[in-house]
Amino acid sequence: MRRSLALAIAGLFCGTAVSACSEEEPTASPTVSSSSSSTSPATRSQPTESAEPKEPTTTKPPTDPVKPVLPEAAKEHSQAGARAFVKHYIEALNYSFQSNDPRSLRSISSDDCTVCAELIAAVQKLRKTGGEQRGGLWTASKVSFVPTQPANAPIALVTVELAEGLFKTGRNAPAQEIRAQRINQEYRLSWGGRVWELEDVRNL
Repeated sequence: MRRSLALAIAGLFCGTAVSACSEEEPTASPTVSSSSSSTSPATRSQPTESAEPKEPTTTKPPTDPVKPVLPEAAKEHSQAGARAFVKHYIEALNYSFQSNDPRSLRSISSDDCTVCAELIAAVQKLRKTGGEQRGGLWTASKVSFVPTQPANAPIALVTVELAEGLFKTGRNAPAQEIRAQRINQEYRLSWGGRVWELEDVRNL
């Protein structure tokens, strides 16, 4: 169950299709696996493919993405610190899929985080195949917290705005369109004594 959810989340980066991070050519009608306990946003709104996707109307990212730096606020053992960490994690996701470099994700992910491992593997696959992404950036528009959770293990409820963009599974693969959408997610964090780490992500 958690594996299929992890692939669904990775698919939202990789052209909104689970198969988009694989080395194989995408099929005519890509689909996303769903779990029994949660429904991926990608299954609710499937993109329609076109032979020649239009250029995204959003501002294109710079040729060389800027590696995000963990802000001092995200190092605080507080709710404000946890909120800053969640926003930083999403910035690290953006950077990783724009640069094909997963090191930023790996440094702030728990070793037990299945979703994190799947996302890191997806970035590594892009690097291997020469794939690329333009646009499709994530922005955390709202971050709140589930009440009565332990201070060392908060659960953040996050609304993510996904911008439109273009994605290629490989160097010579055709471009796929990334559709703009809103995603509601749950981020489970842990405090390790000095820094926050991500333990899990679940689609709501």
